[in-house]
Amino acid sequence: MSKKSYKKSVLISVFLMIIFPLIGSYFKWPNHLPPIFGVFPQTEVPPPVKPYFNLLYFLLGFAVCTLISAVYLFPRLFGFRPALIVSSTTPKSKFPHWFIPGVFLNLFCWLVMWNILPLTIIQPYVFTPMWWGFILALDGFVYKRNNGKSILAHHPMSMVVLSIVSILGWLLFEYLDYFGVENWYYPNTDIYSQTMYVIAHLLSMTTVWPAVFEWYALLNTFGKLKVRYSDGPKIDFTPYGKILFFIGAATLLGFGFFPFLFFFALWVGPLFVMIGISLWMKMWNPLAPVSQGNWSPFLLMGLAAFINGFFWEIWNYFSTNRNPLFWAYSIPYVNIGIQIGEMPIMGFWGYFLFGVFCWYWWILITGFLGFESKIFSTAHSKFHVE
Repeated sequence: MSKKSYKKSVLISVFLMIIFPLIGSYFKWPNHLPPIFGVFPQTEVPPPVKPYFNLLYFLLGFAVCTLISAVYLFPRLFGFRPALIVSSTTPKSKFPHWFIPGVFLNLFCWLVMWNILPLTIIQPYVFTPMWWGFILALDGFVYKRNNGKSILAHHPMSMVVLSIVSILGWLLFEYLDYFGVENWYYPNTDIYSQTMYVIAHLLSMTTVWPAVFEWYALLNTFGKLKVRYSDGPKIDFTPYGKILFFIGAATLLGFGFFPFLFFFALWVGPLFVMIGISLWMKMWNPLAPVSQGNWSPFLLMGLAAFINGFFWEIWNYFSTNRNPLFWAYSIPYVNIGIQIGEMPIMGFWGYFLFGVFCWYWWILITGFLGFESKIFSTAHSKFHVE
């Protein structure tokens, strides 16, 4: 595929993810836009009141969550065979010089944010440093377990670009959140000026993709886990590219018109659009190795976001009312009173989809920008930081 065609495909994908909810919204709302559209950050959930619980929706969601869990926990039930595990001879390295500072930065900011260290004067400013400390620590673990190879050690510019891609990716989700009438919102509104709120949120967005990618790199340093899903059903998804593309576009259109009924489209729609366009245009994508039975990159990236989601939710939940980046959820139909942090427990499985989205977004945007970065090896059954 030519660079011109590639960029055109990316632009079409992003354009559809932006415009289709707008089209649906135009016919939904009296003012043609959802309530408080454009207010950033979203600080409240406006009317209409969302449905709290629906048994049919809950059962469908429970079935999907159970299926996802079963694939990860019992892969043999789905046609995966035990992969040949070659004894690892990769020598371990010492921790890099940024590991200890990262650990201390993370722990210090964590204790301040939870008010264990009651330094109220700096509490509004520790969220993003806490996460960058965590990212440095994760990278240090990867470095130690992977013979001195990690994203920061060998691809420092990729980490910078990851942060930029992360901002763009999360801004897309903040935009889509308007059409769901605030599936999440930021209630601590009396700490910063509006300008400072915007700056703080943009800085916090730099941490999302780097954290997920570091977890993915770390998971791939565990030999058994790295090959656990590498010998499964061989499926060529290429013929289904157009179908997935149009399903994604249709769900985003429905999301604009039926924001509660299609609340899941916020996560499913963009992912299906990107998977679809990647297959349709025959770009390399994380589903490509599946044609050879290797599901590892696809499944481990989802697992990386799922694990990181625990830290997102727990650190957020116990933070003080001096954390201007604290978020809460308002998700329809699936609330049963059980939460992980602020997140309804069923919504937590959405992190699997989000992890896959992170990789597709990275591939498409860096390709569009002309930034070539092979952070991970794509050799069969070998997914590690090079």
